Amino acid sequence: MRKLHILVEGQTEEVIVRNVISPYLSHDNLFVDVSIYKTKRPAVGPAYRGGISHWPKLLREIQLLLHDSSSTLLTTLFDYYAFPADAPGMDRRPHGSSYDRVSHVERAIAEAVASDRFDRPAGEEP
Repeated sequence: MRKLHILVEGQTEEVIVRNVISPYLSHDNLFVDVSIYKTKRPAVGPAYRGGISHWPKLLREIQLLLHDSSSTLLTTLFDYYAFPADAPGMDRRPHGSSYDRVSHVERAIAEAVASDRFDRPAGEEP
């Protein structure tokens, strides 16, 4: 059985993964695991979860999750609205359709993460 880990922005996205995406993918012999992006990791007490502020923090969280060798693939589910301006590709988004703009950012993020286990935009091979 393969394991897909989905890093999500908050509780709403977590519910979508658990109630919609996971049951759909379970038919493909794929176990789906989900975690909420941790915005702050204090030395004592629980981590703060939800919302994205800056790309370096998100990249660090992705890199930490990629250390889990039990995951076959890692992907994300974040709102494009208010996505960090310092994320790869955000400053060079092309004019055109929303799909083209989001695909551009997804490709730039995949290049920045540089892992074969990090998901690429639909239809693209690593």
